[in-house]
Amino acid sequence: MTLAFRLGSIPVRIHGSFFLTTLLLAAGRMNQPKLLLLWALIVLGSVLLHELGHAVAGRLFGLAPEIDLHAMGGTTSWTWGRGVSDGKSIVISLAGPAVGLVLAGVILAGLMFGGFQPETPLAHQALADLVIVNGYWGLVNLLPVLPLDGGNVTRSVLRLLTRGGGEKATRWVSFVVAVLLTLGFLVSRNWFAALLFGMFAVQNFRGLREAGI
Repeated sequence: MTLAFRLGSIPVRIHGSFFLTTLLLAAGRMNQPKLLLLWALIVLGSVLLHELGHAVAGRLFGLAPEIDLHAMGGTTSWTWGRGVSDGKSIVISLAGPAVGLVLAGVILAGLMFGGFQPETPLAHQALADLVIVNGYWGLVNLLPVLPLDGGNVTRSVLRLLTRGGGEKATRWVSFVVAVLLTLGFLVSRNWFAALLFGMFAVQNFRGLREAGI
C-alpha cells in the first residue's frame, strides 16, 4: 500500500512499511490510542518536514526532488540534475536535520524560558515527542555513518579533501562507527537501534568489499 500525493511540485510517496515501523517504535502505547495516534502524526509530520528540508535545498541548486517515506525513515531523491558539487551536496545533506534541530531547539527554549506551558498531559507528551523525533533523531542522523546524512556529509568532505576520492575512507569510518554503536546499543538493550546500526555495518562492509579493501 502506497499513499501518493504532491506538495507543490514535489511528488511524495508514503509506503505502508513507514506506518508499520512507526507503530513498532511505539509498541508501549498500543493500549493508549490517543498517544499512539499522536506519535504517528508527529513522526509522519517530522520525517516529512526533514525530507522537505533536503528537497527545498536541492531545488535551490536546480534539482528536481521526490520524497519517499519507508520502513527506514525517508529518502529524497532526484529525478534529474544529479551533478551537484560536493559543497552543494553538504548543504543539501545538512538541510534536512537542520530543520528538525531548529524546531526542537525552539520547543526546548520555549519550555525553559516559559514560552510553552503545556496545560494537559497530552500537550506535554506532544512536545516531548517533537523534541525526541526532531532533536534526538536529528543528532543521530548526523553521525558519520552511511546512509545517514552525517555519512553523506563525511563522504562529501573527504571527496573535497582528496579531490574526488574518499569513498573507501568513508566506508571505513561508517563501518567502524556502526559496529561500535551496535555494540553500545546491545549493551543498553536498545534492540531497534542495535538492529538498525547492525544493518548499516553490514551495508558498509559490503561497500568496502565492492571498493576492494
